[in-house]
Order: sequence, then C-alpha cells, then structure tokens
Amino acid sequence: MNGKPAIIMTVMKQPATNTLELTDRIDNSINDLKKSLPPDIQINTKILRQSDFLGYQQH
Repeated sequence: MNGKPAIIMTVMKQPATNTLELTDRIDNSINDLKKSLPPDIQINTKILRQSDFLGYQQH
C-alpha cells in the first residue's frame, strides 16, 4: 500500500447481520489488537467500509 508491503483482510458477513453493528464490533476488536502490536505496524480500517455507505443512507 502506498508502495510498501501490505496485507489486506476482508470480512464477509452473513446476510442477516447488521453491517453497522458488525463494523463497530470489528473496530473494537482491532483497537484491542493494536495495543499488542509493535509501533511500526499500522492498521488502516478506512480503505473500504460498507458501513460508510450505509451510514450516509440513514441520514
């Protein structure tokens, strides 16, 4: 990413799962994970978030 080595992880939800709730749960888990990672490891969760599109539709 941006010319540097990267790993991309995707999450596929079940059809009946609430996207916004799942995104919040994943964000919380990733924030917990970040606490145990070395400082030079970066996690970017803003690349493609389906919840961003759904959030705009709710307003």
